[in-house]
Amino acid sequence: MPAVLIRQLDALTTIMEQTTDPERAAVLMDQAAMIQRANIQFVPDESDRADVDRRYEALKAIHDGLYQ
Repeated sequence: MPAVLIRQLDALTTIMEQTTDPERAAVLMDQAAMIQRANIQFVPDESDRADVDRRYEALKAIHDGLYQ
């Protein structure tokens, strides 16, 4: 499951890098937040959770750099 979450966040990151509309970027972050909640709730291995966390934080940093 962590691999799927990572791939989803990677895809959202690629899309975020091309998004120019702040409202669409907010929707992408909503999706990323749902993925992160699933990570916290359902991924039992700490190192797997950390891998997903890193992808989430990278996406968040891109978003914050573009829209804040």
